[in-house]
Amino acid sequence: MRLSVYISFLFWFAYGLVRSQGITKSTLTTSTHNALASIFASQVDEANPAELTKKMGEILGCRVKLKETKIRTTLNVRPTVASIFKKTSNRTYIVRINNRSRKDAILLSTIPPKAQLGLWMHETMHIADYQQRNTAGILQRATQYLSKKGKKRYEHEIDKMVVENGYGYFLSRWAEFAMNNSNASEKYKEYKRSFYLSPIQINHLMIENPSLEANSHQNEANTFAK
Repeated sequence: MRLSVYISFLFWFAYGLVRSQGITKSTLTTSTHNALASIFASQVDEANPAELTKKMGEILGCRVKLKETKIRTTLNVRPTVASIFKKTSNRTYIVRINNRSRKDAILLSTIPPKAQLGLWMHETMHIADYQQRNTAGILQRATQYLSKKGKKRYEHEIDKMVVENGYGYFLSRWAEFAMNNSNASEKYKEYKRSFYLSPIQINHLMIENPSLEANSHQNEANTFAK
């Protein structure tokens, strides 16, 4: 009995891996773009991450909860263990915000609004990516974190999704702030360099595709219009 269950699990896991191979980007609909722009414009300036995460879930068709804790980075998101085995509409994601009071930590409250939006969009794309994957697909993402090469490829894909959805300008502002204008330690900056796109790489992606750069600046105008 245990052997048959094990074999069944391996089969579905392998099937999910095959299905997931072609999933490398997630394009948000126009209505989702507009809804996200609206909540980011109001909530980022008001520094209300609890309300922001709740509304993110409503827009993306899942539940998103906030948890303040001590983590290595400023902000990250992950599905609950139980959610991995549920359909997308019943999944719950936890957004973890760093509350470590170290002098070299980048606290969310210290990040300028436009840079903060770039960080939020990176985490939003993580959720969007999870939401288009089945159980095996999510587990496949988890296995990428087991190696530096896999983690780098994963985070680069998520950064590229942000750019492809027209938020490259904001992502560039976040990367620029984290690397050059924050009080982050050199150890953290090396971590950023190892796994995420640099400001130069982000800007290069937009220059390669002028329509992405134009969309990014249009999103800037729409999001922060007074």
